[in-house]
Amino acid sequence: MKKSLFAVVILLMLLLLVQPADALLTPDTEAFQGYLTASLVPGGASGFAVSGQLGLWESLAVFGQLGDPYNRLGGKVQLNPYLALTAGYLINRSIFLGINLQRKLAEKFTGAADLALAAPLEEAALAYELGLIYQMPENLDVRISLQGLARDYNLKLGLGYNF
Repeated sequence: MKKSLFAVVILLMLLLLVQPADALLTPDTEAFQGYLTASLVPGGASGFAVSGQLGLWESLAVFGQLGDPYNRLGGKVQLNPYLALTAGYLINRSIFLGINLQRKLAEKFTGAADLALAAPLEEAALAYELGLIYQMPENLDVRISLQGLARDYNLKLGLGYNF
């Protein structure tokens, strides 16, 4: 029952988060543009995370994350400005395949979701990040999110720079 309820909540969030804006891992991709983010992760093993993205072409980008709750390296194909497919490798876990969504909630606030199915040898698990972004001047933003793998999750508070 809990798994079904969790799946329904995730699907509802996905449906509600579809609209253009900038996000945690933005579906929007432009050649030679991207972002860098440094985050505090209270309660995580290392207490921090660093992530980034770089557009290679108009609709193709590479991204990565080091730190809590997991390390990953992947690629992203933009389907439209608010939806992208992601795939890559979760370090010490195996491959993942997912989607990335975003929705502008107010003039300076954006909601974002990054959901992926990680497929280790023993069993598949859901990797996720759900969060809010507050846009500030000078290509800066403040990000707060809940990120995790299966039932393990961490709260992240970060500062992002778009270039």
